Amino acid sequence: MKMEWQILFEGRLFCSLSLPKPFCSSLPDDPLLECFSVANDSNIEVDALHAETVKRAITENRAAVAEGILLKLPFTTIFEYLQILQLISVSLRDLGPSAIFFLAAAVSDFYIPWESMLETDKQFLLAKADMALKKYKMHMVIANELSTRKEEVIVVTEQEKVTVRRDSTRAGAEVECPLVELVVDRHSAYIKKFDA
Repeated sequence: MKMEWQILFEGRLFCSLSLPKPFCSSLPDDPLLECFSVANDSNIEVDALHAETVKRAITENRAAVAEGILLKLPFTTIFEYLQILQLISVSLRDLGPSAIFFLAAAVSDFYIPWESMLETDKQFLLAKADMALKKYKMHMVIANELSTRKEEVIVVTEQEKVTVRRDSTRAGAEVECPLVELVVDRHSAYIKKFDA
């Protein structure tokens, strides 16, 4: 959203992790349970430690929705996710190369034991990313290992593999900032090919 794009955010209903990233990055892993406390029988209050972050998240989220920058589309099943994705794809077809999709649904996490997950073996992960590029005709795949996902990701294209790291010298910096910059740069270059 900082790049002034309009965002259609498809997230799992009732999942605290499905909050749009700009609004929840400074919140704890389980914001509903960690940011609030029961004041008395009928009142809940924001803990002082998280008050400013929660206020900012709510304010920015509501502003983005009101301005038409953010549309949140909840789903509960894989079927709903795919149906909504198809509707979005058809609706955005006329935008051609100007539209961009970030697909980040790791449904396998719910069915596969931790030790068998793809995201725990870097070489296998990169091989699968290469395969996805070819099989699904993607322009890039963003791969991450579970253990280092908040520190670095690997952007895989047909030409290269680029490791993107969070700026550890800046407090509160996240890997998403340099990642989005890289994706925006690559997407802008891709669009210019069609304008020429």
